[in-house]
Amino acid sequence: MSIWVCGEVLIDILPTGPVVGGGPANTAKALARLGHDVDFIDGISTDAYGVSARKELERDGVGLSLSLTSDKPTCTATVTLDSAGSASYEFLIDGTATFDFSPSWLPDPERLKPSVLHIGTLVTIVEPASSILFDWAVKCAELAPIVFDPNVRSSVVGDRDKYRAAVEKWVGISSV
Repeated sequence: MSIWVCGEVLIDILPTGPVVGGGPANTAKALARLGHDVDFIDGISTDAYGVSARKELERDGVGLSLSLTSDKPTCTATVTLDSAGSASYEFLIDGTATFDFSPSWLPDPERLKPSVLHIGTLVTIVEPASSILFDWAVKCAELAPIVFDPNVRSSVVGDRDKYRAAVEKWVGISSV
């Protein structure tokens, strides 16, 4: 049984250059480095950014057999730093591999039996990925604890009430 981490791997476009990022991808890498059996669940592009992301995840010991290989582009987050060094993000989300979730390729929790599902960040907020993943996560919650990491990015959904409702929905099925 492995820890499943579901969410985005993306490319942060920093002033110094592009780096592999995404809260869930970073969580998967950290857990794998600590010696845990981790499988990452996301759409990973075949573009240059996706190839870099795949190599980095594999190098750190993250399993990718549950991820989708996609010809769609990789999601990017352009990072701007203000004079105090605080970051703001502009995301390219629509039409990317990162948010290309479908019930047809998501792993079957009854058959594969994860020990934990860690899910979070943008994929739990951005539609239609959020609804697709929520229905799937409800099935996972019957078999394993759910760890939800909202890692709020208010620039993605400007409507605070809508964002809060989405987070509360996920909290309702989560163990942590």
